[in-house]
Amino acid sequence: MNYIYIYGLPESLVYADDTDFVSFVREYLDRLITVLGPLFREDFKLIVNDDKTENTLVGHSDMGADQKAWRNTKKLGSLLGVEEDVTRRIQHANVSLNKLEKLWKHRSLVALDVRLKAYRALVESVLLYNCGTWALSSLLADKIDRAQRKMLRRVLGVTWRDKITIENLYARCNVVPASVQVVNARWRLFGHVLRMNENVPARQAMYCYFNEKSHKGRQGNFCTIASVLSDEYKSVCLKSIKTKADYEAVVELAQDREQWKGIVQNVTQKYCESRREKVIKQREVRKKTEAKREEKK
Repeated sequence: MNYIYIYGLPESLVYADDTDFVSFVREYLDRLITVLGPLFREDFKLIVNDDKTENTLVGHSDMGADQKAWRNTKKLGSLLGVEEDVTRRIQHANVSLNKLEKLWKHRSLVALDVRLKAYRALVESVLLYNCGTWALSSLLADKIDRAQRKMLRRVLGVTWRDKITIENLYARCNVVPASVQVVNARWRLFGHVLRMNENVPARQAMYCYFNEKSHKGRQGNFCTIASVLSDEYKSVCLKSIKTKADYEAVVELAQDREQWKGIVQNVTQKYCESRREKVIKQREVRKKTEAKREEKK
């Protein structure tokens, strides 16, 4: 078939129940809608339901995009907005946690090991679904860690009256902090994408982003998946991922799976160290605040 050349369709187009087309050119997407319906109906006897076709404009408000609308758009079970998706994941995880109330309530009848396995399989998997695509800010990382610790305390049967440090809580549950798991999943997914064919949409998007000849994009201190990956890579390899040359160097590194595993491990370890330092500082500030209160009394 020469539909690719006649209609300018993507090189790899397979039938699916739901299909997304992404483009910088609105006219191209409008043409697809007019072409695909007759094409599938005449040649494949398949019906394209135009009434269910949705158009999502992603961008900032000054670009004419409705940020609230696109950030709450669901794709593959996840919302496009990271903050919205994290909030939704926490809500769904709490629902799953509540459904297992009998396990947490009758702790004397259910071994801790069994409760933790149930939590990992039925709650944590919901909480961290598709987390490799998240670019978490410091506030969002703290938010998901707090939600996770609240769930773990419920699994253990620990209340606010029981004094237990964050380190001891994770140690007793043998669970890695949620934000650490996000970092690890993000870099494993990054390596997987870098090893894919260059014509895959994710690779094409990366090439477009890092291509020096393309537009510079929006300037400012924005927390995006590209900026987070660049900062984490710099913390380990002392190099940022800013230009096309930087990107191609990382692509070459990713081809060696063993070498990439080492990079993923180093990035995760570096994040754990910075997170540990942050927890210690917060604890010291809290102690000083409590000491001042005691002095006033």
